Formats: sequence, C-alpha cells, structure tokens
Amino acid sequence: MTELTDEVVHAAETMVERTFGHIEARANARRAGWSTEMWKAAADAGWFDILLAEDVGGLGFDTSTAAGLFSLIGAELVPGAFLEHMVVLPLLYPHAPETLLPRLKKAREGSSIVALGDSEATGNDPRAHAVIENDGRLHGWIPMVRYAQRADAFFVICDRGSSTDVVYLPATTPGLHLESRSSIDPTFPVADLRLEGVEVRAEDTLRTAGTRPVSETLVRLRSTIRQIVSAELAGLSRHLLDSSVEYAKQRHQFGRAIGSFQPVQQILADMTLDVFGLEAYVEDAASSNLRDQLSAVALKGFASKSARRVGEAALQIHGGIAFTAEFDLHQWFLRVLSLQGLYGDESASFLDAGRTLVTEDGVG
Repeated sequence: MTELTDEVVHAAETMVERTFGHIEARANARRAGWSTEMWKAAADAGWFDILLAEDVGGLGFDTSTAAGLFSLIGAELVPGAFLEHMVVLPLLYPHAPETLLPRLKKAREGSSIVALGDSEATGNDPRAHAVIENDGRLHGWIPMVRYAQRADAFFVICDRGSSTDVVYLPATTPGLHLESRSSIDPTFPVADLRLEGVEVRAEDTLRTAGTRPVSETLVRLRSTIRQIVSAELAGLSRHLLDSSVEYAKQRHQFGRAIGSFQPVQQILADMTLDVFGLEAYVEDAASSNLRDQLSAVALKGFASKSARRVGEAALQIHGGIAFTAEFDLHQWFLRVLSLQGLYGDESASFLDAGRTLVTEDGVG
C-alpha cells in the first residue's frame, strides 16, 4: 500500500477501535446487522467519498485505499451497507442528473441509505432480471438485495432493449415491493426486490458522464465490487487465521498446547499460505487499479475459494466450541459464506473466466 493509503487505514483502525471497540457494542451491532455509531463515524470520516472523483467533490483515492478499509471491515466484522456507499454510490454519482444530486448528497452524508439491485450479484438465475418494457415501465425480480429493508432508495440495473440502464427508485415508489429473506449471517441482511409496473422517470435515470457511457461504468462497477469484496474476504481470513494461531497456543490437550502437534501445525501452515496468498493477490490487484472484468472475476474466484478453506480450517482448529452460539468465531465464517457467492463463487467465477478466455481466443 502507498504511504497515503497506510495513513488512511491507520486512522480508520483508530476510529473503529474508538467507536466499535466495546464488546457489548460489537455484539449488539452484529445481532442487529447494523451499527448506527459506526455508520455515522464512517460518514463523518469521509469514507463514502473515498472513491468519488475530485471533479464532483470527492476525495479521488484509488481502489487500494478502499481495499485497505474493506480488509479492516472484514477483520473487525463491521456490519453496514459500506459496499453500497463506498463503491456503488461514488462510481454512479457522476452519471446522476442534476435533479437527483440533492438526494444522493444525503446518501453521501450517511443520512439516507441506498441499496443496489443487480441481478448479476447472485448468479445466473434465469428468473432474476429487471426490464423496462415497451410501455416504459419497469418489471422484474432481483433476489437477495443487501440491506434492502433499511434502504431509503435503490439503484436498479435494468435492461431497456439492447441497452442497460440504471434507475434510482425511492423505496416508497409505487410498484416496488420487498420480500423478506432469511440470512445465515445476521450482519448480512437481504430481501428480494420485486418490480411490478414501476414508472421510470427520465430525471431518475442515470446518463452518460462526459465520454463514458453508463454501460462502461457498469463494467468498472462490477469489477470494483469483486475486487473490494475480495479485500473484505482477505480481512475475514486474516482474523480467522490469527484467532486460530492464538487458540492453538492456549488450548492444551494431553498436557501440551495443541499448537505443538504436527497435524495442527500443518493445518495452520496451510491456512497461512492461503491468507498470505490472498492478501498479496488483493494488494497487487489494488495497486494496479484493475478495471478489466476478467481479472476481477479471477480474483473473486480465488478469494472465495481461499476464504472458505481458511474458515473451514479455523473451525477444525477450534473443535466443537467453534460451533456454539457463545463462541463468536463462527460469525466471521458466516460472513465468508455470505460473501462467497456475491458476484460469483469460485465455481461461477472460474467458469466465467474460462468462457471469456475461450471467446477471446476465438474458440467455440
């Protein structure tokens, strides 16, 4: 990371410890899937402007800074719609018409919450789609939208003929319905978004920003999301490894610390390789500011596979206690499982990457 990124991340660590450091505050926030104190502190610290371009009033940092913050979010298991406000909002903001900016300014300030409705986020379910029909109205179903129940508005990615649009819809829009979904992870609440004849107004539709069309920005958006989610998975994996090493030092069996047993050492060594490899991959991707979809898909596949493997190994190191509600290690693993499939797990990601390579090579 650059020196400036290091400074930002260090300041964030101090802020998280000050705001989110109390054991009771952490426990309550994780049960509720939200921390009002952390949300306000992040907004006040300018987190939501990190990736926003300077020419529209943002801080104009590159993705390495955002990746560093999301690694921290993962390691500390901070709940909140940070992906939506630190990545989605700043990348779509330059495309917003003037009439929409006052509402998006509230989102930048953290006083309102926006969610993202993107059928690509949860895989290739053919039922998942959003389409503006010939009557000019929006129809469709988008499953498992993050923080949908808390959202004041949604960015919805939808098809219109041969093009792709992004429309901004307040949560109170007629024809917009939410269907609650259970989640294995209380810090990752989701709901299905159903759109039944929603009126789409021109003043709520994002447009070309300068020479960059919305479709090009969506490629960058999805690539950046995959990169940032991978960084969060790296942070989760780091916590799982560190907790396992510490437990192996403290837990005794047959009069010895279990960390002295060769099978345990082998598991920890494999975990270390996975974590170090993932952190290096994420840092390299962030420093190169990757934009192409193939690189981001490959990174996300690697991150999903590595983090899942680290989580399973951590449960094995901790034994039966890891599966009890009283022991909090499983909460990090549940976040791993929640993020594993977001914009493609390892199977879907590697399949997409393979198809892309085959197409580019002119095969098939």
